Amino acid sequence: MKKIAVHLTRQTGYFRSLIRGIFLHSNTRHDWDLRLIEPRKDKGLEDFTPDRWDALITMNVGSPPPPGLITLITSAKPQAPGQLSLDVDDVEAGAMAARYFLGQGYRHFAFAGIDNAFYSNRRKLGFVQTVETSGAKVHLCDIYKGGTDKKGQKIPHQERVRQWVAELPKPVGLFVCADGEVLEILKFIRGLDIRIPEDLSIIGAENDDLLCNLNDLPLTSVDLNSEGLGMRTAEVLEGLLEGQVPRQDRLLVAPNGVVARSSTGRALIHDGLRSAVAYVRTHFEKNIGVIDMARAADMERRSLELTFRKHLGITPRTCLENVRLDRARQLLLSGELSVRDIAKRCGFSSSSRFCVVFQKRLGCTPGDFRRQELETEKE
Repeated sequence: MKKIAVHLTRQTGYFRSLIRGIFLHSNTRHDWDLRLIEPRKDKGLEDFTPDRWDALITMNVGSPPPPGLITLITSAKPQAPGQLSLDVDDVEAGAMAARYFLGQGYRHFAFAGIDNAFYSNRRKLGFVQTVETSGAKVHLCDIYKGGTDKKGQKIPHQERVRQWVAELPKPVGLFVCADGEVLEILKFIRGLDIRIPEDLSIIGAENDDLLCNLNDLPLTSVDLNSEGLGMRTAEVLEGLLEGQVPRQDRLLVAPNGVVARSSTGRALIHDGLRSAVAYVRTHFEKNIGVIDMARAADMERRSLELTFRKHLGITPRTCLENVRLDRARQLLLSGELSVRDIAKRCGFSSSSRFCVVFQKRLGCTPGDFRRQELETEKE
């Protein structure tokens, strides 16, 4: 039996899909014993030794791989010579977003990212290169960098991004490095007289089901194919365990493409759908369900479910769970309430039901989520 450590976080949809791909492939290998281990900021890879493990799949955590242990790193960052790494093709992801906007006839383009994040810079590269081949230019913004106003006074990054978006030529196609950052930008520009998608069309990346469907206007996103990356990682590991030597040190998996939602299409114009979503946002803490949402929308339950599928690509129940989980994450990070109290405030029938839904959707328990996030904040 081969004992394999899967040293990957479950905190994002991207990594949960990657892990799913690894385990899907491993189902064909009955001689594999996979152990999922959540990374910790205060620990490196020193515990993963050849006398205890046969192989290790890990993120790039800045620690050298254990000597003598078969190690695969799921990161496109340059590694030490001879070290094998796999990742999605972030450059191609950016190019896909650019081709989508170009195909829609846009003439103005923008990119918002994180300058010190390797994946963000790779996605920016693909986006900019593809746009510039059409003869157009890309307006750039580092989301978390402060700036100065017209009087030379320093302003926080939130205000600088708000000002940047307001001054972009319209209509504009905006590609943001990740879905989570799209949500941040939407908060920063709240209150501006900008219509989405008529004035500002937005594409994110990672296609995180939870994040893409938190707003009244679901987010278009590039599906990075992280599940495919997980399956490919397991395939490569299978070869390594059998003594095969890969031809190259760095392997890239192609993204699946752009998943179009309302942030790049027509705005939500269905009155019933708008009413149902608004009802959820104002009543999620109560004991409500799909029937209540249908009543608020003045629709039959079946009709509401079909309308949600058509316009949002999710069920009414998923919409309700998304809103409740988003609020639950905020309360967990405040650190003031117990899991039981948070479950009650977010409309879950019990704390056990809350824990089941939370772990199913986010890949960890509410308690683990709180501990890991608070530890990260301290650092």
